[in-house]
Amino acid sequence: MKRLRQSKSSLVSNSRWLAYAVAGAAGAFSAANSAEAEIHYSGVINVLFSPDVSKIKKLPLDQVADYLVFKRGHDGGGRPHVGMFFRIKDVYGPGQFIGTEFSTGASVYALRPGRYVSAGHFTFPAYTYGSLNDPHFASPSFVGFNFRGGSGFQYGWARVYFNKDTLDFTVIDYAWADPGESIKTGQTSSSRQGSNRATEGSLGLLALGNIQRSNGAQYGLSLALFDALLFPLGLIDFIVFWLCWQLATTINAPDMMGTGTSNLIFHQAIPTVVCVLGDYFLVTRAWAAVQPAPPAAPPHR
Repeated sequence: MKRLRQSKSSLVSNSRWLAYAVAGAAGAFSAANSAEAEIHYSGVINVLFSPDVSKIKKLPLDQVADYLVFKRGHDGGGRPHVGMFFRIKDVYGPGQFIGTEFSTGASVYALRPGRYVSAGHFTFPAYTYGSLNDPHFASPSFVGFNFRGGSGFQYGWARVYFNKDTLDFTVIDYAWADPGESIKTGQTSSSRQGSNRATEGSLGLLALGNIQRSNGAQYGLSLALFDALLFPLGLIDFIVFWLCWQLATTINAPDMMGTGTSNLIFHQAIPTVVCVLGDYFLVTRAWAAVQPAPPAAPPHR
């Protein structure tokens, strides 16, 4: 009867630890996914602006009051504007676009692919519209902009094409990033999402890759490694403790040496020593593996 109560107690204790482990895993995955900032992509929209038709198009952003505006129309003499105009509006007022100011207005720069939008020169927000210089958009190019959505500045781009034969402008697509997320012209998804979805559940693994590829520009390697190893080591330690508990039950340790001694040896001492030594070995090996390679020595002349 005594042995039956001990077995039931052991089963309850083991099931409780398993529940803790499952809950911890779920929490780690949900925290990783919720903390990840995003880039929002419109998809291909191909909004056409003909030279002989007045047209204003608002393209939505994060909130109802945030939008891009592309405009084309006729001048006072009834002749079509060959040019195209761009505006960015956010909940706090006019946003900013990458360009240059002059005495009577502002001109929007045509950006190449792969440029960080946040690094550009933004015009003063007082300029309501900026003109798009036709020849610069004769091959699809990008307009860079920022706006304030409530949690800080957000950056984005819109891809525009000017057909010099028909004088049509086409807004092909656009994208913007959440606060704190960088974006390059032409980028449609977060670099932290990556193409390998197997690493999606661990911010530590994503951070390790980013830090190693940054060539010293980003720091925090030890913290990223800790985050990457925390759940795997916790799971391994749980398995070690569970195996020791099962071993004690299999060899009938409580009857051989008493319940107190058995618990001390098989439930505490042995699994603790194994986990400490095993964790130390795995952490030191992982730390050595993620260290950047030392720079090569210059060749002797």
